[in-house]
Amino acid sequence: MKSTVLLLIFIQVISIDVSFSTLPGFKLRLSKKGLDYANTVAHTALANELKTLKIPNQSGHDGHMDWTLDNIQNRGVTIPSSAMTYSPSMNGLTWAMSNLGINLHADWRVKYKKGWFHISTSGSVDLNVKRVSLQVTVRLAVQAGGRPSLSVAKCDASIGDVDVDFHGGTAFILNLFKGVIGDKIKHLMQDQVCKVVQKEVNVDANAKLSQLKVNVEIDHRFLLDYSLVASPVVHATDLETQHKGEMYWKADVKETPFHPQPIPPLADESRMMYLWVTDYIATSAIYNAQLHNFLQYNLTQKDFPPANRSVLNTTCSLFCVGKLIPQIGKKFPNSIVEAKLKSPNTPVLSLTPKGISLSVDAHTDLYAHSPDKATHYLITLDVKICFSLKVAVVNERLSGQITSHSVTVTVIKSAVGDVKAKVLNLILGAALDIAVIPQLNAIMKKGMDLPVTDVISFQNTQLIALNGSLLIATDLKAKVPPQQNQKPLPEQQQQILSLQQQAQPLQQLRLRQEKQLNQLQQIRQLQQLQRQENNKIQV
Repeated sequence: MKSTVLLLIFIQVISIDVSFSTLPGFKLRLSKKGLDYANTVAHTALANELKTLKIPNQSGHDGHMDWTLDNIQNRGVTIPSSAMTYSPSMNGLTWAMSNLGINLHADWRVKYKKGWFHISTSGSVDLNVKRVSLQVTVRLAVQAGGRPSLSVAKCDASIGDVDVDFHGGTAFILNLFKGVIGDKIKHLMQDQVCKVVQKEVNVDANAKLSQLKVNVEIDHRFLLDYSLVASPVVHATDLETQHKGEMYWKADVKETPFHPQPIPPLADESRMMYLWVTDYIATSAIYNAQLHNFLQYNLTQKDFPPANRSVLNTTCSLFCVGKLIPQIGKKFPNSIVEAKLKSPNTPVLSLTPKGISLSVDAHTDLYAHSPDKATHYLITLDVKICFSLKVAVVNERLSGQITSHSVTVTVIKSAVGDVKAKVLNLILGAALDIAVIPQLNAIMKKGMDLPVTDVISFQNTQLIALNGSLLIATDLKAKVPPQQNQKPLPEQQQQILSLQQQAQPLQQLRLRQEKQLNQLQQIRQLQQLQRQENNKIQV
């Protein structure tokens, strides 16, 4: 039944996958403002559906009479008013529609047979259905496997009047009984409305919800579980759903030995929707990455831009490892250095109102690969890196970026004599800037999909860092499907669009120049440090 589109659109907003835990790693709240907007969008969709409503042919049998209605035409619709409200006592959502009217025209045929008596007649009929009202309360719960479930808790339907006017055949006889016939049609329709609604919600909608994915795959290695940890909770002014928000290792799905922290309460209801993303999502991902030896990497020349790959050479005329650490250049000339990094401890994420940071320990071994393909051990380092991060919501995705970092290097073991930690700090800092951080930022830019459907976009979005969680407060806007045969843009808008497209390459060039300038400054710092070391050696 077309009227239940209101219920289905609302459910799409909170359609998220599910599993069980005590505290949520992710929480969603739909405010009264959000519910009112959902009703506005659904009312518009319902009005469009009703205007183009097509009713299939109908037939039936009543005693000795068979009847059919063919070529049913929609001659006009009175658009109903509608409203959505929260129903805390039933832990559900109530949708009320009133004053729906529809005018129909159809061809009819009646066959009556009793014993030897037989009559068959046909014609056309006009039906005017007036003041249709429907109120449905749908209870929200959680089904086995953690997916949301729906059930009709209450349904009331009423029809004001059904006017019938027959034409052709024996219409003059039928019109004598059109009041009785109209009442019979009215009672038949009233009885069927709630039965149709119950089937669409209890059976059809739940069948669709049972097919929801319970995990979202990320980077082919991780599974993000957005599953419900309990039934949705309906209050007088909002609805809240709580979700597991745990990141699993795809090939070895196991629970983490720790749990999410409580999400702080929030009284604000000024936005349509609120999303709490706790640090449990990230920390469970980091834990599994460490557990499955994912946090290790071999840094080679391939990780550097072509113009900077000579940094890892042991022999060069200007700037390379062999120049900055002369004993490596002398002992292993014409070789290429490789750094093998591995995290010995699980990185630590800190999320507070002051900012986001990630502290990483990296056990680092440096090797030199000589021209005869031999591998020579150079040095072992303990590298402590602290990344500062910023996050943003872009196109309904939560993305991140490394904004700065600090590096502290300690020499654990060396096969090339004494090496200054300050030199190593600058070398590894440059390697991070040139090779590592761009790759990490490219991954973080892809981000994480937030649990909303592709028919909804965020508007007026605010991102707030809390202790242990991020709060996304946003309004919503229904996306308009692309229109075919769109009118061309006015000439002025076309000129603006052309200028914007021409400016993009210039902006990209400026960004590349700024990056190259930063790298040049780092190289100059390293060269200056090298000159200082050489002067000390000469003295």
